[in-house]
Amino acid sequence: MLKRTRRLWHHIAISVLITFLILCCIALSLSGKDKGKVQSVISVLKSEPVQFLVCRKVTSTVAMEKEEKSTIWGNRNGLLLAEVTVFYGFDLSRLDDDSVKIQKDRTIVYLGEPEILTLSVDTSSMRFFTKMSGLQYFKDKMEGSSLEKEMLKEFSMASRRYFVDRNLLPARAEMLKELQRQLKLMNLNIELR
Repeated sequence: MLKRTRRLWHHIAISVLITFLILCCIALSLSGKDKGKVQSVISVLKSEPVQFLVCRKVTSTVAMEKEEKSTIWGNRNGLLLAEVTVFYGFDLSRLDDDSVKIQKDRTIVYLGEPEILTLSVDTSSMRFFTKMSGLQYFKDKMEGSSLEKEMLKEFSMASRRYFVDRNLLPARAEMLKELQRQLKLMNLNIELR
């Protein structure tokens, strides 16, 4: 059922994109100047349906560990687990006139590098485990600090590293290839780089 719903939304998005791109292609063909073509290409690429195609949703359980050792206070170890969802892709809002080059019968668009566009943590999935030895527990109480608070502050950056270090994000070439395929299905002669 979920796959059918997802597939239906995918088809609706592609249909909207095709309609929008056909209108933009007509505008492109009527425009005689390169500047007008460049602006038309940028508006096509900044459209919501295309942004839907250049972004991938990736979800994983992220594990963050922290270990501190002190000969005076003792040791403290923490493990924080949470389900994290990232949207990874090209930030098309950064496209400008310099991103598009018109050459005779082809248009080249330089998209830049994909990046994590948004990151959200499912707080209901968070699990925290800690182990302390020596006087560390009393030190934390006196200072009003806790390992959990410290780890929560660092969790967003640790999550970003987690997705990158474990190659959970799609490769740039793979994303470009899929987007290029979608554009060709719409009869658009745009080369992506």
